[in-house]
Amino acid sequence: PGLNKAVIATGECYDEIGKLYEEQPRLDWEHIADMMHDYKGLLSGWPQVLQIHTGAAGKRKEAESSGSDNGQVKKRSDTVSYALLAEVNSFHEQRVKDVKSSHQHFLQEQVKFYQKITEKLQETLRMYDQC
Repeated sequence: PGLNKAVIATGECYDEIGKLYEEQPRLDWEHIADMMHDYKGLLSGWPQVLQIHTGAAGKRKEAESSGSDNGQVKKRSDTVSYALLAEVNSFHEQRVKDVKSSHQHFLQEQVKFYQKITEKLQETLRMYDQC
């Protein structure tokens, strides 16, 4: 193998690297984008949930200020509050799992991607040793 073959192989190597760059987003970035899109949808429902909680807390304050027997109102208000806290806790736990998993996948794919590039470049570099 001569110098000409090595130079041609260098050009081909960069063509292959260019193709890797074209294919890479579907392996890593698209997964993160999908997860973010899912969470955008999930988060869009939270204002209504918080509004329900605010309404229940307002009813409780009304009942307390009126001085009437408000045991049932307090009980229902507490139920709404506990349900909200449970949902927030569950949402947080799932978010931690999802974000961790998505970012691990992203980084694993990035490592594979750059390893492929490094291998291609090293292979091409070795061709110059044979000139």
